[in-house]
Amino acid sequence: MLEHYIKTFNAIYPILHVPTTRCWLRELYVDLHACCIPSATRLAFFLSIFASSAYLSKDQLQPEPATLGGRSLAAAPSELWFGHAVSLLTRPPVPPSTQALQAYTGLAYLCSQLEGLTESFGILTIFTLQMSRSMKIHLLDSPRCREERQKNGADMVDVEVKRRLWWHLASSDWFVTIILLSLIFFLPFFLIYFLVSFLYLTLTRMT
Repeated sequence: MLEHYIKTFNAIYPILHVPTTRCWLRELYVDLHACCIPSATRLAFFLSIFASSAYLSKDQLQPEPATLGGRSLAAAPSELWFGHAVSLLTRPPVPPSTQALQAYTGLAYLCSQLEGLTESFGILTIFTLQMSRSMKIHLLDSPRCREERQKNGADMVDVEVKRRLWWHLASSDWFVTIILLSLIFFLPFFLIYFLVSFLYLTLTRMT
């Protein structure tokens, strides 16, 4: 499922560092084999990947989708894993980290596909933005942060992932803002058009 996610979602929104993610997955299996309980962040991270992969597979892997209780069999595990991932991240809230931010970002996008721009999507987006601000990823390329990295050193893979997350969040915010502004601007014209059309049809029938 990870490989399917890498070829689909991550090919469009490359918020994962693939070698690091594969290493984390091997560590997760080692922990489970040793009967060790993984952290909530790591479990939520992979559940978000598996949920997205299951959702994206419903067309590629099932030409004729099977159903269970009126729902696609691909959608059923996707929604289940989505709910578990959100619970692990929020009850109680996990501490800020790159892995947690990746999970929140993936879940927010998946929520927009499963439910649309609902209240749940808004809440996940707020959590994502709050965590990104607390981690100060918007300041990654500021002169001060660059000087600190040069002086103290840094994990450049982690820095690059944070940079990708920041630009993904920023561009997504711009996209949603443009859509909302377009609706606000064009809505009066649509209302006038429909009102005029309704009056025209009504008068035509009367005559």
